Amino acid sequence: MIIPKRERILLPPERKRDKQLKIWVSQEELDLIHQKMEDFGTHRMGAFVRKLVIDGYVIKLEIPDLKEIIRLLGPIGNNVNQIARKLNAGGSIYREDIAEVNNKLDAIYTQLEFEAWVHEAQVTLRRYNQLLYEWKFLAPKDPGEDFYFLFVEALQNSARVKYLLCTLAFGTEEEKREIYLNCREGVKQIYERIQIFDALSGETDAEAE
Repeated sequence: MIIPKRERILLPPERKRDKQLKIWVSQEELDLIHQKMEDFGTHRMGAFVRKLVIDGYVIKLEIPDLKEIIRLLGPIGNNVNQIARKLNAGGSIYREDIAEVNNKLDAIYTQLEFEAWVHEAQVTLRRYNQLLYEWKFLAPKDPGEDFYFLFVEALQNSARVKYLLCTLAFGTEEEKREIYLNCREGVKQIYERIQIFDALSGETDAEAE
């Protein structure tokens, strides 16, 4: 059997995208991609994947934070062992011993609270960033048309939200804590904004049905 040689595809010279990427996926992964494309409202696989790869975010596991919690747990175990040895030897424990253990436990609880907030903030900001991206398509079609308020909101907030997302995902511990200290109220307001929008969107969909 003679397999004909594939002809080289000549692209028009004015075409800007002249590099092709190929990946292999399973049937389950392909079905999931198609489902996400349908949810997003597009049938153009190339444009959809390119947008996600270039503008999407990857959440990495913060192993250093886990190591910090383990480091804080270590001295507590030592303190508890020392207290147990004192009691077994017929000795007594003092308020300072208990206070030291409590202080170290407080440090762990503070660290865990911070890590939980970072995770919740990333979820909220990713959802809001997606909405802002969709709202940009509400730009006026005619020069004399008024700006839709959601379009204006997208223009005002997109850069800030992307900065927060990138910092929480890839920033240093100090940068993340600065956002934690200064932006908690702002992230809370964004969460409430999303809740209101989703509620109103649900009412609109129900009326349409």
